[in-house]
Amino acid sequence: MVNIISDDALVESRLRNLVKLAIEHGAFFHSDITIVSTEGDLRIDSTLDRTNGDPLIYLTDNCLPRIDDFEVGLDGDDLIYKPISSKVSYTHIEFFENILELFNLTNKIQIHRKTFPWLVFMNNKNILEHLYRGRSLSDKYYNHFKAGELERLAVETFIGARFINHAYQDGHGMKSALMPVIDCLNHHSFANTYLDASPDPAVKEGLMVRNSKPDESTDECFVRYNKADALSSYMSYGFVDMSTTILRSIPMKISLLGTASIHVHAYTLPKDTSNIPSDFEDIKYFFPDIRRTSIDELQVSYLMIPPESAPRALRRILEFLIIILSPTISKKELKRLVRKSESQLIDTNEDYYNELKQMTNSARHQYISTANKTMLNQLINSQLGKIQAYKKRRLK
Repeated sequence: MVNIISDDALVESRLRNLVKLAIEHGAFFHSDITIVSTEGDLRIDSTLDRTNGDPLIYLTDNCLPRIDDFEVGLDGDDLIYKPISSKVSYTHIEFFENILELFNLTNKIQIHRKTFPWLVFMNNKNILEHLYRGRSLSDKYYNHFKAGELERLAVETFIGARFINHAYQDGHGMKSALMPVIDCLNHHSFANTYLDASPDPAVKEGLMVRNSKPDESTDECFVRYNKADALSSYMSYGFVDMSTTILRSIPMKISLLGTASIHVHAYTLPKDTSNIPSDFEDIKYFFPDIRRTSIDELQVSYLMIPPESAPRALRRILEFLIIILSPTISKKELKRLVRKSESQLIDTNEDYYNELKQMTNSARHQYISTANKTMLNQLINSQLGKIQAYKKRRLK
């Protein structure tokens, strides 16, 4: 049985219910893990060696309730739900109820209201509008914000920070699901990610995470939510990821010769790496989805300002994109346009964060808490620091 340590008997009981229910439906939990709950904070530790990549937790599709099968609302700071129809499986209802009750017992909505940017900056709309412009990932959130629908916004952003898109093998296809117990794993940018896989290669269903302990100061196990930078993690999850070494560009247009342009988006969803040219295998982490929308226009899912470990990743990708638009370009002109487009991307992102810094510093104290102002400054300084470091490397 999984070891559970909690300072709250009700939280411990709910965790045991989830583990027991999951095992009854085919889940696997490594015997060396411990689920820890301290003052509502949840994490998973293990005694496994850091180099051991064994399966840590495996959940069958039966353990993963589909979000679309439920209506979720709030009663004060408690999440409430009801199935959308009588066709929703009783097993998924059991899981959904236990997961939401665990959230309620650990006061997750109260914490969410105090930390999530969509909620804490309702009275600093210029800051929120600016943050939204930097990612523009959810028009649904933005529409709730504009309409002043705070309760709906609280529910949508909370659930949106905790689901995974999972490929079910029962005919439902790709659906958003909640993850019992796996949800206790915190994010680290150097951890392994979620796998639509099973410890048994013959079994094609389920969700699995492997042992991943990138922080050498602790026995805590982590998972990588996605390719998030500090702004993406803040807007999607309500925390500033200080473990990441990348910076994702804000949405922008890179102007090249004449009417030629590259439109940069800020998507963070996992991509299919099977179509990446072999010459870019070493930097596939940075390689975006590319779509040609006209003879002189490309749309890319993202561009990243890379860390020191991949110093030429951005230039190589820009070079590849420019050659798509102009296959016969000379080497001299190609080098010039790569430099030009790189400068546009750096300057646009630097201007964005400097403007956010000015907004933050001038915000009225009654409309922004010290904690939230500190988090914003942490975000800004982290992003500007990455830009400055890249600019210095680029001069060499």
